Amino acid sequence: MWIKILFILSNIWYWISEGVTEGFTWSSDSRRMDNKLIRGGQSHSSYLDGKGIFCYHTWRAFGENVGMFGMVIFAFLLFNIGLTNFILLLAGATLISIFIYERFFNYISYGKLFPQKNDWDALNGIIKIPRAPWQDWVFLVIGIILTIIGG
Repeated sequence: MWIKILFILSNIWYWISEGVTEGFTWSSDSRRMDNKLIRGGQSHSSYLDGKGIFCYHTWRAFGENVGMFGMVIFAFLLFNIGLTNFILLLAGATLISIFIYERFFNYISYGKLFPQKNDWDALNGIIKIPRAPWQDWVFLVIGIILTIIGG
C-alpha cells in the first residue's frame, strides 16, 4: 500500500516540477519575477533575484529528477501487483498529475490556476482541439477512478 502511495506521490512531484519549469519557460518577464515558486538560476540570468523559493535548476534537479527516480524505484517494487493493475495505476497517477501540472504551469505562466486558454493547435492548424477548464477536471476524475481500480 505504501509503495503505491509513494509511486503516485513521485509521479505528482515530477509533474509539479515539470509544470513549474515549463511555466517559467513560457511566462512573461513580469511573471518570472513575481511568482513565488521559481526564479532564474544562473549568475548571468536577469531573473536571479526573482521571488521564487527555488531556482530553475533546483526544480529540474531535485524536482523532476527525484520524482522520476522515485517513479522508477517504486514501479520496480510494484512488480507483484500485475501488469494490468500497474498500467491502471500508472495511467491514473499520470492523469491526476497532469491536472496538478496544469495548475502549477498556469500559476507560473498566467498567475491563475484556471485561465481561459486557446485551442490546442497541432500540425500547423490541421488539427485543432478546443480547450475548456472542465476538461482538466475530467482528467482528474478519470485519474482518480483508474487509480482506485488499479490500486
